[in-house]
Amino acid sequence: MSEIGSTGSHSFLTASRYATGRWEVVIDRPAANVWEAFANPDEAQRETMQKLTAFHQGVWDETSETLDDGTVLLTRHLKDGAPRTPFFESLEGALYVRIIKDVPPRERVYRLDAVDEKFAGFIDYSLIDLPDGKTKLVYTAFVEIRRVSPEQAETYSFDEETSDWGRYTDENLGAIKVAAELKGT
Repeated sequence: MSEIGSTGSHSFLTASRYATGRWEVVIDRPAANVWEAFANPDEAQRETMQKLTAFHQGVWDETSETLDDGTVLLTRHLKDGAPRTPFFESLEGALYVRIIKDVPPRERVYRLDAVDEKFAGFIDYSLIDLPDGKTKLVYTAFVEIRRVSPEQAETYSFDEETSDWGRYTDENLGAIKVAAELKGT
């Protein structure tokens, strides 16, 4: 006889919250140029993206380390004045960032896992050819925020979180667009 099941003991009740998002930006360059700006930016592109991501820069103090297997250990701390939403708080601390699918110059998928297991997610960047040498960059994310307390669930503001996440993503995609368009076709 076999049985399937699970048991658990928790000191307090928590929940998980799931979120998905999709953003698109049209870039006036072919996919290969966009891929280079996104996946392997040169110094000028990197500086441009740094300048254009003021919201991102205002949210995080970040350090990163590439581990032996290519995984990046990204450590983030929220800065004073940064949004204190469950989404941003779940990304605070150490995250493993892995590329789990890489199809240059079409798609790259990242898996993100918090070291303390309070966050997990996937981020997909897809490039779609458009007429006249343009490219649509599509950013799709699925995230799970774990260990959401009853108090956090009660005070959660969907509008605030969506606004902050959207602003954060719009800024990053806009920076990729400008960096890709720095170079000729």
